[in-house]
Amino acid sequence: MISFAQPWPLLLLPLLLGWTLWHVPRLQALSPGRRAAIATLRCSIFALLILAVAEARLVRVQDDLSVFFALDWSDSVPEEQRELALEFIQEALDRMAPDDRAGLIIFGRDPSIERAPQALPELPAELADVQSDVSAGRTNIAGALRLALAALPESSGRRIVLLSDGNQNFGEAAEAARLAQDGGVPIDVFPLRQVAENDVRISRVDVPGNVYLEQPFDVRVFVDSDHDGEATLRLYEDERPIREQRVELQSDLRNVFFIPRQLTAPGFHRYRAEVEVAGDANPNNNTAQAFTSARGEPRVLLVDSEAQLASDLYRALRREQIDVELREPEGIPMSLAELQSYDSVILSNVAAAAMSRGQMEMIERGVHDLGIGFIMLGGPDSFGPGGYQDTPIERLLPVRMDISHRRVLPNGALTIVLHTCEIADGNAWARDISEAALDVLSSRDYFGLLYYGPLVGADPSQYSNYGYNWLGEPDPQPVGDKSVWRNLIKSVNPGDMPDFDTTLQMAYDGLSRTHAALKHVIIISDGDPAPPNPRLAQAIYDAGISISTIVIAPHHPQNATMMQTLANQHGGRFYYPTSPSQLPQIFIREATVVRRSMIDETPFAPLVDAPSEAMPGFSPGQTLPTLSGHVVTEAQPGAQVPIATGGEGNDPVFAHWRYGLGHTAAFTSDAKARWASQWLGWDQYARFWSQVVRWSLRNSAERNFRVTTQMNGAEGLITVDAIGDDSQFINFLDFQGRLIPPSYDADEVRPITFRQTAPGRYEGRFEVDDIGSYMVSIAADTASGETALLTAGLSLSYSPEFQTNQTNTQLLTQLADVTGGRMNVGPRGVFDRGLRSSRSLTPIWPWLLSAALLLLPLDIFLRRVMVDWADVRRFARAGSAWLSS
Repeated sequence: MISFAQPWPLLLLPLLLGWTLWHVPRLQALSPGRRAAIATLRCSIFALLILAVAEARLVRVQDDLSVFFALDWSDSVPEEQRELALEFIQEALDRMAPDDRAGLIIFGRDPSIERAPQALPELPAELADVQSDVSAGRTNIAGALRLALAALPESSGRRIVLLSDGNQNFGEAAEAARLAQDGGVPIDVFPLRQVAENDVRISRVDVPGNVYLEQPFDVRVFVDSDHDGEATLRLYEDERPIREQRVELQSDLRNVFFIPRQLTAPGFHRYRAEVEVAGDANPNNNTAQAFTSARGEPRVLLVDSEAQLASDLYRALRREQIDVELREPEGIPMSLAELQSYDSVILSNVAAAAMSRGQMEMIERGVHDLGIGFIMLGGPDSFGPGGYQDTPIERLLPVRMDISHRRVLPNGALTIVLHTCEIADGNAWARDISEAALDVLSSRDYFGLLYYGPLVGADPSQYSNYGYNWLGEPDPQPVGDKSVWRNLIKSVNPGDMPDFDTTLQMAYDGLSRTHAALKHVIIISDGDPAPPNPRLAQAIYDAGISISTIVIAPHHPQNATMMQTLANQHGGRFYYPTSPSQLPQIFIREATVVRRSMIDETPFAPLVDAPSEAMPGFSPGQTLPTLSGHVVTEAQPGAQVPIATGGEGNDPVFAHWRYGLGHTAAFTSDAKARWASQWLGWDQYARFWSQVVRWSLRNSAERNFRVTTQMNGAEGLITVDAIGDDSQFINFLDFQGRLIPPSYDADEVRPITFRQTAPGRYEGRFEVDDIGSYMVSIAADTASGETALLTAGLSLSYSPEFQTNQTNTQLLTQLADVTGGRMNVGPRGVFDRGLRSSRSLTPIWPWLLSAALLLLPLDIFLRRVMVDWADVRRFARAGSAWLSS
């Protein structure tokens, strides 16, 4: 049977054939036989060309069947139901015909082909046999159906068998079912049953997105239950318990509990609800949380490593009516929700080691995406000496710590002595902490690493390759390109060092040959190697080389004592960490010792170089009171530097810029008695700092906007209502939103697109992947020219897989009905032939076109070449005679 993809060219067949039959008889010079041959040939050529243009296809009717099983592997499907599904599949396979094919798709958040369709497939018989690795935290039925449709062969009958509880929370299965309907592919359904009983869950917690101080509002807690009974409901405000009560739950309705609240402190507040009931089948879904922002006066967080010395700045800001809170480094916020309570953050002489990398990334996201201000003040533990080089904090600052201008500064040299420690993943920790120390150094500093073990690149199985070695070139080398060092560090494998004498002698010799102002050694060990001889220890001390020691899992108390003595004798510090996770911060702190060369304690009179919006009223050329020290930095390209040291170096003293949505500033001296003693008595001290702090504050124009958030499964919804001062809706605003994930990873920050859905109402939707708290930043340009900066938060407290324990029979039935499939199909019916026969279409137009082209030369030959058949017969007889002789 033949069909045509483009049948309209067939209308030309009668016309072309008629023209050929009319034209050929007029070739009077040809014999009748030749005219007949030409007519036949031309009709054939024209017919072949027309059939090719019509895209002729050969149709074959086939009765074999291809079936794709789509098995739900998400967390909502209990293990016993998965086992039941595999038994169903195996029983169905036992009834396959030899010509049939079957395949298996495993799906959670994403689908994966476990087995492609094939005859007599070897599908998993047990759960352990499943090879596909899918994320079980979501149910993406739509993705599984689309993958099955794409992978089923069109040369046979096609069927999809869906084995699922139907609780989709990613994608839209109904849309995929319509594609299956269009393709004539039925979806049969084998429902997987939820088996959890006695389950109580909090579906959501609702609070207004924004409230005013002292404004009464309700915290609404929505609780679902499978049975009637009592439960204990608890509510926490900023992790502080505020309510515990016994509540009655009913199974036939959604239980909503209203808890009145009133906030007295401005900022961002988190509400977390918990429900507890005896014998609960699934405690994973017993908690949920929500956020609100209380509008009030701007708040500032001042963090100082010596809080008592920061009292002058604290009191000055309070006198200027700035709400400031003073904390020590241990009080730096641990979450973005807590950081949101402040409109600006000031770090005064706080070392990088006082924060985790995660806290730094959180602060960077808060500044860049939420508009929180940030100011860093100088001191011995700030900027470069504080270990901030190559950190997220350096990225947001208007100054950099690696000095590249012409001024020559003293540099430092750091040598690390690595001894394998008998802890889990000891060598991996050794590599991580070495990289952490390297990150603190500038490209001008020197770095060296000593260890006992095989040379990097040598065969570690050969004992002859073992020894006391420098990593890379002998002696400490200029840091230069850190990527080269990182590649070397990744290859080092320190072994069990017999003694410290050899390595410390190598360190002493190498550092003695190094032209550095500050020289420091860090030793990490279990204290087992023999200690250095007293003469070497004295020589190291006399050379001004300091040594800090870190003891990990010592075998005997005297090992730790020896390490402590070694540090005390050489002006270093001794550490006895209780967990390997403390090591990176220790090494960062120790590596900053060699960055003390960045501190310049030469008194100077700072000079106002340029006007600045951050310090109105201070004019260019104005000399400010003397400062007795500062940290040497270099301005970032694009930063404004209104105050500098003057003189040859002309280092930045006060620099600022805009980083994302936030304002950040660097004051490389301090604001207390160490370096700014003359400023403390200056009558402009409070004015200067209050102006700088107010300039840094987050710009907020919230009064005309109300933000609400809502989680629906794995989808977040942000609604912004815009109402003007005249109570009229504000339309046609352009909002730019950014979603900050719980990880604070800059690479995972996503834009949110808003669209206007009603007068004055704008909505943005987005998918969330991970459990945790999400922060949302929204910016819009208003008619007054201001940028309205709005913030909100929402939380995915537990996987959407645990939001219900009922099979979604309605959706599963819809998928079957739309596609002509069967609900509750049994294994005996999977390979039924109740499908329409499948047709395979093989294009043959290329062959038809080729045949027409091959016949064309023959047509030319018959019309153009005259053959004398008498001569042909004569030559034939001559050839036959020659062959017979």
